[in-house]
Amino acid sequence: MPWRTTTDPERYAERAGPFLRARPMENTVALTVTEGLRARGAGDDAETAPLLGWWEDGGGAVTGAFLWTRPRPPLLTAMPDEAARALADVLAADARPVAGLNATASGAGAFPRAWHERTGAAVVAERGRRLHRLDALVAPDPPPRGRAVRPASDRTPPLVAWYEAFGRDVGEPVPVDARHVEDRLASGGLLLWEVDGEPVSSRA
Repeated sequence: MPWRTTTDPERYAERAGPFLRARPMENTVALTVTEGLRARGAGDDAETAPLLGWWEDGGGAVTGAFLWTRPRPPLLTAMPDEAARALADVLAADARPVAGLNATASGAGAFPRAWHERTGAAVVAERGRRLHRLDALVAPDPPPRGRAVRPASDRTPPLVAWYEAFGRDVGEPVPVDARHVEDRLASGGLLLWEVDGEPVSSRA
């Protein structure tokens, strides 16, 4: 049962999409990244093209998946230990270095040990994250000054700078692809908060 890999977001969405949507909260990042790739395409640069994959059980059902959108680390879903061990071989065989790993505690599974055995490098947890559910939305009273606006396309450079500054502040200094911001602008997925005509915050 080898991993099936592709650089085609449509093919990935077709095969791995139902598996991801079956647990939407756990796979919210993977689903969002997949839709972003579908919107803009994989591109023609082999060095930056995403590597996407899914694992099928003996009956052909998808039981695990991963996304690797360079330069970000691979993102792993929950998967069987057999799949996690095999994935270490898949990623190690790629010519580009794996700078880190994003996975749930269950998603990492047997991968760290297999990666260490395959490459000699250890996988060490650096940061834990949680998803939070909003129980009730309480509007501020009085409301803050300013208003929400949909930014124009010429806002791309300053928004990229904001994303990169945020990454540095939280210890994740990863270069931001301007295409990602452009996609969010085109789809209406970004809002700016302006006070007296000056942008002071963004909401993605």
